[in-house]
Amino acid sequence: MSKNTGRFLWEVKQQTSFSNIKTVKVSIRYCPGIFSKLVGVLTLNNFDIFNAISYRQDDKTSHIFNVRAIPGQVLDDKGFVRAENQLEAVLSGKLDLSLLVHTKMPVPRIFNSGELLQTPHEVIVRNEIDLTFSTIEVHTYDFPGVLFRISDALFRSGFYVWTAKISTKGNRVYDVFYVKDFKDQQIKSPEQVAAVKTAIKKALSI
Repeated sequence: MSKNTGRFLWEVKQQTSFSNIKTVKVSIRYCPGIFSKLVGVLTLNNFDIFNAISYRQDDKTSHIFNVRAIPGQVLDDKGFVRAENQLEAVLSGKLDLSLLVHTKMPVPRIFNSGELLQTPHEVIVRNEIDLTFSTIEVHTYDFPGVLFRISDALFRSGFYVWTAKISTKGNRVYDVFYVKDFKDQQIKSPEQVAAVKTAIKKALSI
């Protein structure tokens, strides 16, 4: 399934005829927060994103997501069509994606009650792993919308996600994001590090 809307190219491919995994590839001109917007529309339509790669060259970007149905659901082509239409609405300013995700997929109450959070959210910022990017590791509990909340917090903190490595073990997620700021710089100052940690932890708690 492939469609060029004029604003972006949206392609969905099944990995194998027996696989319950599909690959979504989106090619689009760069705009602020595009990675989190793509994550958001896929999340809203009950797709579990377990791998994501984002590339940017000048004003052109390409994003590849490996997705599967969330437990109890099946992969539905109608969901991909809805996600594509919602992306068009988001880019046109007709849909408040952040509000919709937070309303439809609030943080489970048990996470905020402290009953489950024996191990708190952990955010680690490093500059030594890659010479070009900062890496941000996020360890937290898995729940619907968690990837959107993290990527949206990164965008609102002034960072662009180039690559995301997503992994889940039991009820925990271990996500790694390769990021730069909007000036193509790493996260250098202690103030920046503290601010992005606070933003992510806040996004995971409200």
